Amino acid sequence: TLRRAFDAGDRDPRLLATMGLCEIDAGNEGGAREFLEPAIAAGVVRPRAYYEVARLRFADLRRGVPETKLFSFTELAPIFYPLWRALTQAPPLAEVFVLLAEAWARCEMSPDAAEFEELETGARLFARRPTVGFPIALALARHGKKTEAAAVLDASAGYGTDENTRARVTRLRADLAAALAQPPADQASAARP
Repeated sequence: TLRRAFDAGDRDPRLLATMGLCEIDAGNEGGAREFLEPAIAAGVVRPRAYYEVARLRFADLRRGVPETKLFSFTELAPIFYPLWRALTQAPPLAEVFVLLAEAWARCEMSPDAAEFEELETGARLFARRPTVGFPIALALARHGKKTEAAAVLDASAGYGTDENTRARVTRLRADLAAALAQPPADQASAARP
């Protein structure tokens, strides 16, 4: 049904976004791009469309590189921009905040005050979801906001999650506690989690 409208020449951004998201749901990520990229370029109001484009771009950027490699802001800009657009639309999506945190955790440059606030907003909105809080805490800790990272982890403590996430949270909490226990001069030279 959607393809008929598209084949007839309809290029409404909402149609393109719907077609792209259908392709994502069907497992055809490559085919989704031909619809999602023009939909977001036209300013469609569909936060998941922006998220999916950012997710696909981030996957491309990380392909074939070590998990420890940091990227420049310029390399990450094509991921950040659609995420920032998604943040301006309703409803807020947990996935957007997770991907934003994962991108900042891999960025050489530190977020500015407004960008830190975006991460903290995600932590507040999804405080009961450790799978959201953990990547946000990791990004905060990576950029020197260890106290804030510990607070994010504390806020989601006690909410059920899988064993792997619990182990990662426990490990990060221990790293943060050790870093916070160091004298201030030593904290600057401490290894980032």
